[in-house]
Amino acid sequence: MSGPEAEIRPGNCLPISNIPVGTLIHNIEVREGKGAQLVRSAGGAAQLLAKEGDFAQLRMPSGEVRLIHQVCYATIGQVGNLDHSNIKLGKAGRKRHQSVLMAPKARGVNPPWVRRHVATRRRTSILCAVAVRRTDKNKRGTQICPVH
Repeated sequence: MSGPEAEIRPGNCLPISNIPVGTLIHNIEVREGKGAQLVRSAGGAAQLLAKEGDFAQLRMPSGEVRLIHQVCYATIGQVGNLDHSNIKLGKAGRKRHQSVLMAPKARGVNPPWVRRHVATRRRTSILCAVAVRRTDKNKRGTQICPVH
């Protein structure tokens, strides 16, 4: 449940002003209405330490103490999947199935309009990838594209 009138139960989202001091919370807004930005990873929880004026003090999972507006929303409880960091993949294929290694990488060598296979075999400058004539020379008279 969500809203200022929600019960104080794990999973309910309500303004920090309505949450009792000492409660573990996650999914914390930094600015009102912007959406949760803090403490969202597996097993994370922040503790509500104190409320002073318009701000509340929170102890983050890193140990840092932050001031957050009491109008901002937070979810009560701790994020699930506590054993996420303990998982052993076991083989390279499992990482590949996650599509982490196969994701395209931006390379400073190639301009974005060049097809991927053109210049990946030879890490040279943009001039090689854009099919420069072999006779082109720079100001010093040396060949622009020494690979060809």
